[in-house]
Amino acid sequence: MKVPSVCLWLLTAGVYGLATREPFNNSIVFGASNNANRDRTLTPLKSYNGWVNPEDLTPMPQCIAQQDQSAWLNTMTKCTSHRCTDWFIWCTHQQWLTQLSCLKTEFSSDIIARYLPYCDRSLLAKAQLYRWIHAITGRTWLVQAGDANGLQYLSPASLSKGYATLEVTDYAPTCLTGSDSAPSMEPFQHVIASCSFTSTTQHTGNAARPWEYSGSLKSMIALDSETAGYNDLVRGMVGYGNYFDKKCFCGAFTYDPNNEPCSGLDLTKERLWIHATCGSMSLPYNWMDKLKIMGFAYVRIELWYWSVDVADMPKQVVQLTDRCVTDACEVDSNGYCNVKHAVDRACFCSALTIDPEKEPSSALELTKERLWINATCGPTSLPSDWTDKLKTTGFAYIPIEEWNWPRCFADMPEQVIERPDHQCATDVCEADANGYCEVKRVVDRACFCRDITYDSCGGSCHIFETRMDYVMWLHDLCGDVQDWHGLPDNYRQLAAPTPLDMIPWQWSLKPMETCVSNEWKLRSFALINIATLIAAFLSLGKSTPRIVRGFLWHPHPGGWLSKGTVIVALQLLANWFNTFLVLKTPGYEDTPVIQLMLLWCSMPRLTWLIILLTGVRSFDAQDSSVASSSLFAELIFQLLSSYYMVMTIQYGRKHSFYSGSLENAKRWKSAQLMYVGALAWLIVWLIVICLAYVGLILAATYWIHESRRRSKKTLLMGGQGKAYGTFAAASQNNKASGKIPVVLFQILVIGMLLLWIAQWLFWGGFIGVSSEEFCPPKLGILTIVWIASSFAGVIVAAT
Repeated sequence: MKVPSVCLWLLTAGVYGLATREPFNNSIVFGASNNANRDRTLTPLKSYNGWVNPEDLTPMPQCIAQQDQSAWLNTMTKCTSHRCTDWFIWCTHQQWLTQLSCLKTEFSSDIIARYLPYCDRSLLAKAQLYRWIHAITGRTWLVQAGDANGLQYLSPASLSKGYATLEVTDYAPTCLTGSDSAPSMEPFQHVIASCSFTSTTQHTGNAARPWEYSGSLKSMIALDSETAGYNDLVRGMVGYGNYFDKKCFCGAFTYDPNNEPCSGLDLTKERLWIHATCGSMSLPYNWMDKLKIMGFAYVRIELWYWSVDVADMPKQVVQLTDRCVTDACEVDSNGYCNVKHAVDRACFCSALTIDPEKEPSSALELTKERLWINATCGPTSLPSDWTDKLKTTGFAYIPIEEWNWPRCFADMPEQVIERPDHQCATDVCEADANGYCEVKRVVDRACFCRDITYDSCGGSCHIFETRMDYVMWLHDLCGDVQDWHGLPDNYRQLAAPTPLDMIPWQWSLKPMETCVSNEWKLRSFALINIATLIAAFLSLGKSTPRIVRGFLWHPHPGGWLSKGTVIVALQLLANWFNTFLVLKTPGYEDTPVIQLMLLWCSMPRLTWLIILLTGVRSFDAQDSSVASSSLFAELIFQLLSSYYMVMTIQYGRKHSFYSGSLENAKRWKSAQLMYVGALAWLIVWLIVICLAYVGLILAATYWIHESRRRSKKTLLMGGQGKAYGTFAAASQNNKASGKIPVVLFQILVIGMLLLWIAQWLFWGGFIGVSSEEFCPPKLGILTIVWIASSFAGVIVAAT
């Protein structure tokens, strides 16, 4: 904004009538004298019987100073007279004084009515006038009662459309600031002046002497006036500066849309300024037509030349650009126009011609040129087949930063690894947000896939999870490339776990000839269990009654332990003998002995069934050797089973078999059954161990307490007769103490039953998923050996 230098009172009647059409200058609104920033301190007026010095009166309000002041000054003159102010026998001093009561009478509604239409434009100017009238006359209205309502207490919301700094008039074109308002023919600059205000009240003249009587003019004259100060009139604060009321200006200044003062670029500046200041309601409905605004139609010269340089366009394009350079408006954040150099897109595109014979021979350069022309002028300036032969990112080309290798990268041949960086690397265009070419380093997909197949990589690329990743990588990379057949026909099976992948151990029993069916493998297990069940019934049917209460101890501690050891030894001997038979079979010589024996130890058996059959008999029997030995043998077998069970669980967790990765695999249901069985076995085994441990502690505590109590009774009782009584009491205590062993017995039996079921699930799933990979030879002989060992174990336990 230009520095204010002309006093506000220049807009008096004389200047008002002689106003020219010079370019608008903000200084005509708010000039300032040397006293401009000095506030006038309000002090009680020195009165001479109701007469005061004119210089003690409040300066003229802003809206009065901007109009013809003659009526106002005449009123002031009527109330001013040459009066004696000092007497000594006669009058020794006279001066011009103004009578306050006269002012109160003379500044009637009729006088104010002459000035109110102009002052009523601006809310702040009207409020300032009201304060002056109220101070002089004491009235609470201006012309008629109620016309000053709300002027006493203004708030920021009182300016309904807000305000703007006078600097924004610099954005208005000269043709607008030099024009007149259509209905009143009032100049633009005078309308702005009538709506203006300052941050704080400012003086435009001699603040110490605002009024003076001129003897030569025989009239009062104004030496000072005050601007309308926002911070003094409104309960709010604004920063230092000069402002104008938008509602005031927009209501007072209008223009004829059929006879607009501006044209060309100035028309754009004019409409943008009015829209930013007053809104679209002050403009015609089609006010945006023919505007020269930066955007699609007009491109900033910097952006245009940048795009030309990037595309390395021919010289003719650069020359044609220079012919179409013009000025256009770039709309700032407030909606006003900032003039910038731009290229007229319509001018350029209408003159552009494409000569196919002069197009670049390089595919990349051709792509850059065609993308630039399409982004600049659209496809109408290009041949119908302009997209042919373009080198752009997409399926055919993969950006270097998006290239990835499979997990078996370490086993990739060197010649394959070098292809993306050398033989198959090239440059192509990637269209940016504006459609221009941004050169990218990429890998030519067809080039890379041309010489790669599934067999190009060996080692880890063909092993389980890395094989699956490798197959998916090849399929995603080259599967849709024309005439590429680098994957085997069964690649879908290779992309999922194979039956061998789902078996936790690496060895197998693969037959040289035809393998028995899975049903017969399971039937052999069933025969072994049925034979064990029959042997248990036959052996226990001829034995003496036994009692569950005593199965945790025995009068001969070594008896049940030795029997249990023999049972385990018989079973291990059978496993070893069957393993020996397998090793002697041609084609099975490399079978791992210990591994196979441990796997057979996890087979489901009913050897422990003798514990249950013993428990359901009479509780008055005394020999628990059968239950104890069978329990000991079963615990040993379950411990041996844990080797493969735990191995299976760890393998399943490692390869996410427990989280749904088996569903697309062949024989996945059998594999799922095997892994569920192993997990169920572990859960049951841990629960049984914990419950048995707690039961043993409770039983031991109870037995120690009962033993001490019986010993104390025995010492207190004497004689033969008493002894019989003691024996009877002891029998009752033994019977009561059997409750805890019975509960413990039930826990173990239920636990072993659940373990037996889990082992069936495990083996059923294992046989289903392994199929011909687990094919024991001479299955009939092996089954007979296991049946014989089971019979022998039951006989040893029942003896």
